[in-house]
Order: sequence, then structure tokens, then C-alpha cells
Amino acid sequence: MDEHDRVIDISVQKGNTGSRVKRPKTPEKRRLNKQQKYVVIDPGLLSFTRPCNHNTASYKCSTVALGDIRLIRRKLYTAPDKLTQDIKLCHMLGVYEKVRKRSNKVSPTKHPLNITYYLQSRTQKKSMSISSFFY
Repeated sequence: MDEHDRVIDISVQKGNTGSRVKRPKTPEKRRLNKQQKYVVIDPGLLSFTRPCNHNTASYKCSTVALGDIRLIRRKLYTAPDKLTQDIKLCHMLGVYEKVRKRSNKVSPTKHPLNITYYLQSRTQKKSMSISSFFY
């Protein structure tokens, strides 16, 4: 008998259907865990540190007041649902085509659009562009 002609006999036994390795979570617990994922961590901004200090023509991050940041977060995190937060966030940003195009014959740019985040300031009564770190 050649070693390629051997037949391997593997028997499969009946599994134990009564035991469970992992118990499924209840739908209520799953919903609460999902809500905790999209809730504001520090609503009073007690441990808030300014993520950047831009003060250029493009970004006015250094002029953002703490009250404005509280207002943004209150608007975003009132509903702990990702879809609702995404809709509210879409109203706070602008999508533009890139103005500066560099010629790159090897590979074209992967990101042909620019996203700018805006903040409606209560003190300045106009929207100013800020970096995405504030959200």
C-alpha cells in the first residue's frame, strides 16, 4: 500500500446542544450599550483642553469661546444616536472641491474634496471655520 492510497477515517460525534458558550445580550442592554457609545463624555467641559490654537485666515480656533463649544456638544449629543448626530454634524460642515490641484501623473489624488467644519459663534454672530478636533 502506497502512502497516497491511505484513507483517513474521521468520525464526527454528536455535539452537546444544551450548553452555550456565550449568552446573547438582551435587546435592551444592547441598546443601552449603543447609547453609551455616542454620549458626551464631559458635558460640563471640566477636563477640556483646547486641541489647537489656529489663528489664521483659514481657521479661527483660538477665538472659540468655551460657551460655544458647550453649545456645539449640546446640539450634537442631545440624541445618543449615530444617525441623528451625523445629520446634525452635516449641517455644521461644508464640502468643497479642492482648489489647489497638483499635477501628479503617477497616481491621481485619492481625496478630491475638502471638508471644512463651521461653528456658529454666539459672540461674533457669524460662522467661522474651525479644525475638526473640536468635534
